[in-house]
Amino acid sequence: SMTFTFSGSDIGVGLDRFECSIDGSSFSACDTPQQFTSLSLGAHTLEVRAVDKVGNAADTPTVFLWTIVSPPPQPQ
Repeated sequence: SMTFTFSGSDIGVGLDRFECSIDGSSFSACDTPQQFTSLSLGAHTLEVRAVDKVGNAADTPTVFLWTIVSPPPQPQ
């Protein structure tokens, strides 16, 4: 599993929530820390954006990239 912790602020009207997109999916509300389990082998992308109290989402989300690889074979 992978766990991500993030934070943010909004000087104007205040921060309302975070939204996440995993591997190109649509953005949806998410909490921090955000944990992902049972992901397939290969490359993954998490995008996180802050949304203020009047609904303005950050123009440029923060992007996390990582790769899940197979564990090495067990000695026989």
